[in-house]
Amino acid sequence: EIRDVISQVNLQQLVLYNNQLKRISRCAFD
Repeated sequence: EIRDVISQVNLQQLVLYNNQLKRISRCAFD
């Protein structure tokens, strides 16, 4: 279903966003 594809894409974007935040916070606190 289209809905399943959308939810998968949203999950991937959330994971990427979280990884970027971790990277940014790591750089900020180093």
